[in-house]
Amino acid sequence: MIVTILDNILKDPVPDGRYSIKKYRPVRSPQQNRYYWGFLVKPLCKKIGYSKEEMHDILKHECNLQIKMIETLTGVREFRFVGSTADMPTGDFEDYLRRCRQWSAITIGVYIPLPNECTGEEFEFNL
Repeated sequence: MIVTILDNILKDPVPDGRYSIKKYRPVRSPQQNRYYWGFLVKPLCKKIGYSKEEMHDILKHECNLQIKMIETLTGVREFRFVGSTADMPTGDFEDYLRRCRQWSAITIGVYIPLPNECTGEEFEFNL
């Protein structure tokens, strides 16, 4: 296996010569993606009146805010930033979906069904 990895590196080297090897974690599934856009984002867009991209940004800000402590010249500071959902592993994305459903119910008053409660008749991907 290591020989195969080295062969691939030698066939297609990166310009700066730096490589990283990390454990494979599957990213969100197509089913999770369809559920997110069709059953979670869409009803919130209808309720609030925002576009799907605006609603996605709101959900990321409300449900995927990351906090990092950074050592600065004046001491340790807290930095907040919105995390990306694009490369989330399936388990992390499922946690994000749970937080989105909770936020939707508590903040907006919109109940979002669990994936196993959804039927095909409700699903429309295009907003």
